[in-house]
Amino acid sequence: MHTFLFQTLGLVALLALADSSQADPGIKVIDERGCLLGLTTGGKIRTQPTLDFVGAHYDEPGIRREVLLQMAQTALAAGCPADEPVDTGGLTPLNAAILFNRPDLVALLLRYGADPQRPIRRPGKASDGWNSYQLQGFLKQKRPLDRSAIDRLLDRHRQASARP
Repeated sequence: MHTFLFQTLGLVALLALADSSQADPGIKVIDERGCLLGLTTGGKIRTQPTLDFVGAHYDEPGIRREVLLQMAQTALAAGCPADEPVDTGGLTPLNAAILFNRPDLVALLLRYGADPQRPIRRPGKASDGWNSYQLQGFLKQKRPLDRSAIDRLLDRHRQASARP
């Protein structure tokens, strides 16, 4: 099973980058569940959480979003945490998907257990302690983008969570 997962994630990563100038056969899944990728570029190896990789390449020209979403779904289905902060700024994959206005990624993360109530940990920053609902509210005021799809997803999640 694990070998299949590794092959699937590796193949999906390569397919995602196939049309990109960043295509590199040095992408490997390096943990048992597929939560961490090893990326070899210019002879140097670095690691990156799979969900962070998906978020970082989501808007890259030549990379198919549906392939990246499949990669994220495969990792989440294998048990990769949807709520683990992916950067030093304390943002979770859900926070990042909200920040960059990616409703399809928000929907996927919520389906796999991302908690919109989880506080952002950014000591000394205004957003320290905010949850995803507060982040979305702030972004709606500050950035003139249509965020209605994310509003609907968060509202549905809040209503579903409130039901006994």
